Amino acid sequence: MDFQKLFQSLLRNHIKMGYLRDRNIQEILGNLPVERLFDENQLKRFILADSPVLFYYRDEKNLRTVSAPHMISMMTSMLELDPSDNVLILGSKGGLIEATIAKAVNDTKIVEEHNEVASITEESFIKLGVKNLWVERKNPMYGLSEYAPFSKILITGAIPFIPHALIDQLSINGILVVPLMIYHPNNQKIFQIIKQADNLEIINFGGVIFSPLYFNELPQIDLKNDITMQKIINSAQDEKKQLILEEKDFFEEFRELPIVEFHNLIFTRSQKIFHSIPFNQKKNQEFIQSNDDQIQYIESYLQISLFNLGSLPCEGSLEIYIPSINQKQIIKNIILTPQILKKVKFNFKVPLQESSFPIHFICISVKRYRLAHGRAIIHIIRNETLCEWEFSIEFHQ
Repeated sequence: MDFQKLFQSLLRNHIKMGYLRDRNIQEILGNLPVERLFDENQLKRFILADSPVLFYYRDEKNLRTVSAPHMISMMTSMLELDPSDNVLILGSKGGLIEATIAKAVNDTKIVEEHNEVASITEESFIKLGVKNLWVERKNPMYGLSEYAPFSKILITGAIPFIPHALIDQLSINGILVVPLMIYHPNNQKIFQIIKQADNLEIINFGGVIFSPLYFNELPQIDLKNDITMQKIINSAQDEKKQLILEEKDFFEEFRELPIVEFHNLIFTRSQKIFHSIPFNQKKNQEFIQSNDDQIQYIESYLQISLFNLGSLPCEGSLEIYIPSINQKQIIKNIILTPQILKKVKFNFKVPLQESSFPIHFICISVKRYRLAHGRAIIHIIRNETLCEWEFSIEFHQ
């Protein structure tokens, strides 16, 4: 039985079902040699039954599993991984999801306080052919402040509250994924928490059951600054965000999310990914003089197309963010008709200088689920020979 091909087929099915929303993760995960981690009976359970598999069972009070493939697909999808990310993983899940993330992003740090579990995880990295990845033996509830900030944080076990130290270690517009206990260890919801400049965007993905995160000592709770389930409830009620409090089935919510892709990012003036402007600002309305006479800006328009791969129409909004200058736009009430490109025009303003400016695009549903995440880089070059500023777009889905 070719388990590797069966595993790749399972991941393709996850894409169709909406559990896995990143084809790069599909390729990375599908090509990891999972047969090196499990025996035949474990492979049957893991791949054929799409179920978790025990990898540590010597301590009955601290059993550990490699997450089921569908859960790996979902958690990586919730993280919205980008190649430029630096990711913090708190708690070990046996090495498979950790290795997948490490191959997908710029940098990955893992924290696990149980020494034997940490060692097994590092052995798994060797079996999977992943080099230069090891596990920090520390209490995961404190994170790794010496390496912060992190663009993504994944907490792999259920916790009773989120210490503010972990939020502090998250970068602006960073994402934290966490299963949070609700008054009882077996009553949990999984949240995607996005750190904004002045607040936290909290999205409830529904009920789950995770094993508790392992730590020898629970930090003393700071009721003023730490995030508890009660604080989430109070905040949602104060701001009338009932969506946060909705009872949701984790699996059904993923199935219902439409799949959206970004296409064709162009400059509207030239209808191309390349644009040029003469040095002489008096002849061109796209130049802007700031209050500081030493700084010039360019303001132009870009157009991006959104494509709804599903069979039903959906409504959403588009957020455009340029982190280097902290510029953000939101375009609301976009109706996405199935199988038809929706062109959306927006303006951008950046300093007129030789540089590269990353731009992030996020398509968000009415219920605040993030349906798609793309990024681009605007490259600006001063061409002395042609006496022009040259602009080009490098786009990544």
